[in-house]
Amino acid sequence: MDRLGRTPLQVACYFGFYPVTRTLLENGTVIVKGVFSGSKMVGMGIPNMK
Repeated sequence: MDRLGRTPLQVACYFGFYPVTRTLLENGTVIVKGVFSGSKMVGMGIPNMK
C-alpha cells in the first residue's frame, strides 16, 4: 500500500494503467475483501482493458 492506503491494483485501475491491472490480476494479486467496498474501480477498469 502507498501512504494513502491504496493498493497497487487500486492505483492501476484508477489511473487507467490497464496493462498493469491485467498483469496484477493474471499474477495472483490478492483482492482483500472490504478494500474495494463501495468502489467501482476494478469494474470500470476490466471491461476497457485491451
